[in-house]
Amino acid sequence: QIRKAGLAYDFNEYLEDVCALGTPLFDYADEVIGAVTMSVPSLRAAIISKQTTIELLKKTAENITANLRDL
Repeated sequence: QIRKAGLAYDFNEYLEDVCALGTPLFDYADEVIGAVTMSVPSLRAAIISKQTTIELLKKTAENITANLRDL
């Protein structure tokens, strides 16, 4: 499900009162080599569910991936 969506969520699962969103970074062979993440206090969790935030995080990961592939 995470691979299909290109996103991973954590709502108070790892740390209490912290929510996070992550998108993968890929190398030249399309292997996952890292991630771009965003963590926020639970009180602000609505921000990581917003489509704009998700799109910006994915675009950032795509840009980093493209730069890594150029190395």
